[in-house]
Order: sequence, then structure tokens, then C-alpha cells
Amino acid sequence: VGDYVRVGLRFSDAEALAIDPAEAWFVGAMLGDGHCRGKKSVAFSNTSGGVLSAMRSFTAARGLEMRQNTNNHSNWYFVGRARLANTIPGEDETPNIARTILRPYGILGTRSHTKFVPDKIHKAIPIAKAAFLAGLWDTDGTVSKPTASQPRLALCSVSIRLLKDVQHL
Repeated sequence: VGDYVRVGLRFSDAEALAIDPAEAWFVGAMLGDGHCRGKKSVAFSNTSGGVLSAMRSFTAARGLEMRQNTNNHSNWYFVGRARLANTIPGEDETPNIARTILRPYGILGTRSHTKFVPDKIHKAIPIAKAAFLAGLWDTDGTVSKPTASQPRLALCSVSIRLLKDVQHL
């Protein structure tokens, strides 16, 4: 309360990083509802049909698959390599492409209170920044229109750094 935001820091188009907007959305969504703390696994938990469909489209286009957790009736999915015929789970040691995508953003291993907007996103072209925010809002945000004429945007996080970074974007 009482803070004012004035953002004049922008990179010129020549300096901005040309990040694929679909990848930026994936990073935002994984930051919101992903689990990337293990050494090999990546998981995603969401109940929205539209968000799950977008995540499936992104992963399928990169040779990944989403497998729902079968240990119980939860709503989370493993995101990893598509299993090849005649392979034994755990014996194929090729890197998980999802982790390979996420690694340069520095978010692997983050916990809910240590999340932040990656530097690559701060330096990205505007459409990639918008896609990142869309992925984050799809998972941890809401957009509503109460009785007033203005829509209400809300993002929930226990990470003060993430919220300040988003405010800056």
C-alpha cells in the first residue's frame, strides 16, 4: 500500500532475448504449478482442462508426455520423455527434456517461498514476457470482474520476490 511502480527499464529489440512464447508460457506454468526439485523428475499439478490441454500440447510437440500419477487419485502428472517401445523404465538415462528446457531459467529446485521471475524472462522480448505471465496467471492467478467496471487481477504466492518481480514486469 502506498507503493508506486514506474518501470522505465526496457531492453531494445536488438538486446532483448528472442524466447519462444510457448516456452515462456511453459516456464511460467511450471513455476506456478510445477514440481522440479528432484534430480530427474518433473511434475505438474493442475485441474483446469484448458491448462492441462495447453501443457499436453507443449510437451507433445517436444517429444515429452504427461503421465498421470497412478499411485493415488491425485491431479498431478509426471512430465518426461515419451517411453520408447522395449525400454525398461529407469534404464533409459537420456536427459529429461523438460529439465533441459527449465535449467537455463534457474528455477529447478525452487520452493514456493523462493520463486522468482528468471533473468531470461526479464530480458525477453515483450511477447515472451506476456506469455510467461499468462502461464503464471493460468496456474497461480485469477482474473475476475466484480460488480465494479474494472476487472480484478490477482496473483497468489508466498514468495515476495516473485510478486515484486511480476509487478516489475
